[in-house]
Amino acid sequence: MLRESSRTERIDNLPLIRVIGDVRNQESVEQGMKGCEGVIHLASLSSWKDIQSELMPEVVVKGSHHVLNAAFFSQCAKKVCPSSS
Repeated sequence: MLRESSRTERIDNLPLIRVIGDVRNQESVEQGMKGCEGVIHLASLSSWKDIQSELMPEVVVKGSHHVLNAAFFSQCAKKVCPSSS
């Protein structure tokens, strides 16, 4: 799942199915995960200036919850959630 504004140059040549959405929106995540065989959750803020922003818990905490919740209920077989903590 990618936002419309996502820069994808580094993954453009990978054989992935791309879906437009936002991890901050549970319905968006559920729609994007329909029919998937696996999910790798890497969503985070990418700028150091955003570390203390109000977006951090929205994207990292709520976003992770949305992804794991959708993966569980869609019975997505494989889940990978790297973490920095």
